Amino acid sequence: MTKPSKAEIASSGPAKAPPGMLSLHVRYYGLRVLLFGVVTAVVLLLGVSTVPGIFLSFVISGVLSLPLALRQRRATQQAAELRRGGS
Repeated sequence: MTKPSKAEIASSGPAKAPPGMLSLHVRYYGLRVLLFGVVTAVVLLLGVSTVPGIFLSFVISGVLSLPLALRQRRATQQAAELRRGGS
C-alpha cells in the first residue's frame, strides 16, 4: 500500500462531523410535511371533499414517504446508534 501524499491529505481537509440529531429530525419531518402538503393539494384539486381528502392524504403521503424518506430515516438511525456508542 502507498501512503497518500501531503497534497492529497491537505486537499481532503478536516473530517466533517456527522449532522446532529436535531438537524436530521428537521430534514426528515420537513420532507414528510412537504410531501403531505403536496399530496393534500393534489387530492383536493381532484375534487375530493375536505375530510376524506385529508384522510386520504395521510394515507397516500405515509405510503409515499416510505421509499422517499429512506435516506433520512437511515441517517437518523445511524446517528442514534453512534450516539449510544454502537457500531
